[in-house]
Amino acid sequence: MSLVASCSSCLTRHPDVAKISSTGGGPTGKRIAANAADRLVPVSLELGGKSPNIVFEDADLNRAIVGAVAGIFGAAGQTCVAGSRLLVQRSVYDRVLSEVSARAGRVRLGDPKSTGTEMGPVANQPQYDRILGMMAAAQESGERVTAGGGAASGDDLGDGLFVQPTVLADVDPDSAIAHEEVFGPVLAVIPFDTEEDAVRIANGTEFGLAAGVWTSDVSRSFRMTAALDAGVIRVNTYRTSAAQAPFGGIKQSGYGRERGEDALADYTYVKNVMVDTSTAARRTGGRGVGARAGGREQGAARRQQPLHGRHLPHDARRPRGHQAGAAQRQCSRTRRAATRTCTPCSSTVTAGASSTRARTTSS
Repeated sequence: MSLVASCSSCLTRHPDVAKISSTGGGPTGKRIAANAADRLVPVSLELGGKSPNIVFEDADLNRAIVGAVAGIFGAAGQTCVAGSRLLVQRSVYDRVLSEVSARAGRVRLGDPKSTGTEMGPVANQPQYDRILGMMAAAQESGERVTAGGGAASGDDLGDGLFVQPTVLADVDPDSAIAHEEVFGPVLAVIPFDTEEDAVRIANGTEFGLAAGVWTSDVSRSFRMTAALDAGVIRVNTYRTSAAQAPFGGIKQSGYGRERGEDALADYTYVKNVMVDTSTAARRTGGRGVGARAGGREQGAARRQQPLHGRHLPHDARRPRGHQAGAAQRQCSRTRRAATRTCTPCSSTVTAGASSTRARTTSS
């Protein structure tokens, strides 16, 4: 076992570790999850991707082309969200392919610290060898190269591990280069005919991290974002990010979220606390929190409890009239219930995420 693997195993199995968050490759993520499973420690995993940029014929093609080039060649393709598949509607396929290939050939390679450099080397020798091997295998299987295709060399590059920005045209959606994460500057360009074709091809890998949609049709953008299997979807942009926006994937791209409120929730847990505040319960003395009054006293206690609806936060009440729209917007988040405490009666109030009804619980 390597030193890195040994340290990782010690950390992820340590009894004082109560939560694990990891960014890395799929095999490593699975080992971390297996280590954490022994103690049922919660895990967030941000893993690999094979993210599609989908360009429709009605898109602003100049913006889409710039976005596609930046999406794959930024950081030499060594990012989990790299737009490594470019799906282009057939009616504009030739134009997009030609301009993307031309731009790939003009990418300036060099020292990442130099201001004129647009793409630096890859991280290490094993990754360099892997990228070149996958490029060679794709060419041997018949994929057409329209830009790059191998190692980059030049006096100004020295002995750096530079790979040419590479564009592969007319790629078979079922081929290895269209399914496996290269983690390098290699773009697979795939034509499609209909919206349904685009969704099928985009969702046809084991990954589900990011996707880009380029279109001027607002209705289509809503349909596509609903249909795509991805945790991060950008419309008419690709490298956009925000610190408050949740980030993470599905399928083999991992689970859990980084950044934003959803990430904070992954580091917390929900407590359900119920307190009996009835007069009868207070008379019982040392029977403890949650003790129930019995018989006649219990019935009296129920009658003496206040009407909870009068003490609910405004947005947890059942809406009436013009209030309905506002209440529904406040309850728009799905699959998560918002729990609040009703101060006057100290009961727990749960507003269902898919309903505007409020439920109260008290002993």
